[in-house]
Amino acid sequence: MSTQTLSAVSLETIGHYSNAAKAIVGAYRTGTTRLLQGLEGRLASGLTNERVTISASLKDSLLAAEQQIASLIHGSIEGAASVAERAIEAAANAAATSVNTAAAAGSQVQTSLPGNSAEAIITMNMPAAQLSRDVAARLAEVAQKVSERVAAGEPVVTVEDITPVAVVTPAKRTRAAR
Repeated sequence: MSTQTLSAVSLETIGHYSNAAKAIVGAYRTGTTRLLQGLEGRLASGLTNERVTISASLKDSLLAAEQQIASLIHGSIEGAASVAERAIEAAANAAATSVNTAAAAGSQVQTSLPGNSAEAIITMNMPAAQLSRDVAARLAEVAQKVSERVAAGEPVVTVEDITPVAVVTPAKRTRAAR
């Protein structure tokens, strides 16, 4: 079994958070696009109603305007998602660079510390770093599942996903009689 370093665990954590953020952006992109597609055509179906009497040229103008607005909104969705993805990549790269810089500086400091105090510091901090990595991995997993459900048109939360939690109420303290 190989020995993990704090920097390696930190880089894994950054990767997991990056993947989670990308999955969330993917769910945003897919969900809002699907919503927009669901709204498209509503005007057309309303204009075919017998109760609505408007000229054919006005009807064509309204439908053309609906398509233009939908196209603008779709472009905005794609633009926002693309900007978010680039920001995620930039943040992940900056964080990884910082971890690598800190690791290089740490190795220089480690040689100047007496005895095995550097190893003790690493040993004390490793469980917290591993826990953080594991939480990030779970978050990335859940975000990916949500993104897949949104892409498939499924509900994000189902009844089976919700489990009741027992609430424990503290016992009421009584005062001793004097």
